[in-house]
Amino acid sequence: MKHITLILLLFASTLTNAQTIKHLSDVGSKDAVANGQAIIYGNFIQRLGFASGGFAQDIRLINIDTKEVFAFRVKPTFKSSKENTCK
Repeated sequence: MKHITLILLLFASTLTNAQTIKHLSDVGSKDAVANGQAIIYGNFIQRLGFASGGFAQDIRLINIDTKEVFAFRVKPTFKSSKENTCK
């Protein structure tokens, strides 16, 4: 029985996905970004903490030339529903 359970768990773990991968198209040199807007590329993974009510989600952008750090909160601590999703 233990071996069958182990085989089923291994089989199920190979079929699961953590998140859907969404491939973004590159911004061409002729495309323009509107004034006051920006494009941020990256992988964003939500950390869940059920006992503590979840984790806050922050994004940190670091300018490697000036070493300036920009940080902003995307989602507060006790909020578990999806926000800021692209359609």
